[in-house]
Amino acid sequence: MRRLVSTVFLLLVLSARLHGAAAKEPAPPPPDRAAALAESLASRLEGRTVRLGDGTEAAVLGPPGAVLSSERVATCVKTLFEAEGWPSSWLVVQDVERPFDLVIHVVLAEGGSVLPPDVMFAATRREWDADALETAVREATGRKPPREKTRSVVIQRFTTRVVTTYVYEPPKGAKEAGGLSALLPEGAILRDARNVDLGDGLRHTLALVLFSARFVPSDCASCAAHLFGHADAATKVELVLAGEKGLEDTLDVTSSLKGVGHEPLVPRFACREDDAGAAAAARSYEERFSTREPVRIVDVKDLNGDGLPLEVSLPAEFLDCGRHTSVVIGVDPRERKLRILFERMERDAAR
Repeated sequence: MRRLVSTVFLLLVLSARLHGAAAKEPAPPPPDRAAALAESLASRLEGRTVRLGDGTEAAVLGPPGAVLSSERVATCVKTLFEAEGWPSSWLVVQDVERPFDLVIHVVLAEGGSVLPPDVMFAATRREWDADALETAVREATGRKPPREKTRSVVIQRFTTRVVTTYVYEPPKGAKEAGGLSALLPEGAILRDARNVDLGDGLRHTLALVLFSARFVPSDCASCAAHLFGHADAATKVELVLAGEKGLEDTLDVTSSLKGVGHEPLVPRFACREDDAGAAAAARSYEERFSTREPVRIVDVKDLNGDGLPLEVSLPAEFLDCGRHTSVVIGVDPRERKLRILFERMERDAAR
């Protein structure tokens, strides 16, 4: 199992408009200038640094670890348009992973490009308003903010959320070891299997198989997490019916399993009370899950009322905090075939 880490950026926008002394300003640019303005602003910030309270310096844009990237600059420019922050604004960039805010005076030039910032500094995090801005500028420069017709403060907040997944690697030597795993296609992962009685005196196995599977730990904070828990995601999910001499039938159920709307999710471990929070997420896979029992996903029952326990129900799609759908698949004992019988809506207990 290999560990993959990806990063997702979220943003929160807050703007305030503060009035100051009159001065002639360029007209606000049209929205179709956003890309050009982002490029212009990035060129003004490339290679710049700001001094932090401990005497060290932080890169504004450019090297790894800088406060801004080209993508973030583009987001800031988009936010300036949404906040009607042109032709000039005080842009406050907050990255919750950093203990300071980056303050940039963004001003449009007469020719339509962005001027080099006349004021740019790092400030201790605070609630930003007119007084807070003036205080911060005085602390950083020893002077009042430049006089403007309209003083606009735009706050751009970035939150970095680390998403960790684990990629399953099919066991080596499965073909040589025999058994059900030896009958599966290359790259398939056996998630769960149970014996089923088809009334012929022979041994049959019903199994759930995953392709290109990865394990996705949950934050266990949402209603969807209570349904799927710590789940396996896969590009393809199949039910397999195997007999004593080989595979008897396979059924691709991928399209029926929509998870939270975009990919199949198959529960592996249920959420527990100690799973929530950053401390739990920081623990390794072995620390969190090595002693847990997986959810029984192939749970064979009589679900169509014919008296034969030959059906399984799989959680299919999360709808909202009170509802989800399940898909019921059955085994035809005469033809030894797998079939999707029906989908059903299920009500979840209020949380």
